[in-house]
Amino acid sequence: TVGAVMLAVLYVVTYFASGQNMHEGRSAVTIFIAFYGTLIFWHVHGVDIMRPRSLFEHWRITVLGIVLTVLTMIVPYLLPDLFVFVAPEPLIWVAIVSIFLLTAASVTLLMRNRHLINQLWRLFEP
Repeated sequence: TVGAVMLAVLYVVTYFASGQNMHEGRSAVTIFIAFYGTLIFWHVHGVDIMRPRSLFEHWRITVLGIVLTVLTMIVPYLLPDLFVFVAPEPLIWVAIVSIFLLTAASVTLLMRNRHLINQLWRLFEP
């Protein structure tokens, strides 16, 4: 849920910051999804970017995540016509990284503090 909300926020921010360029918004979302996929991959394997020590404790998983992310991000740059990919401007990169770090912090907070999730569940349960 956190990832979906932040993905929507990123698209809106990028869309309006780029002069309502839909392709740049989609490109930013593609990059964010690559980062978010790595974040989830790392969490499953006990790596938490908010705990830097875990990056070194599980260095193989950390390196594998980085390599997979780089390979994922290279393909749209190599085949931009196929993916209708537009390289983001520096300001859009700032938005992508900022929103990703906010997402990572939120995921870490929610994973460590189950009480908040339980309260949200009670609030929205059918």
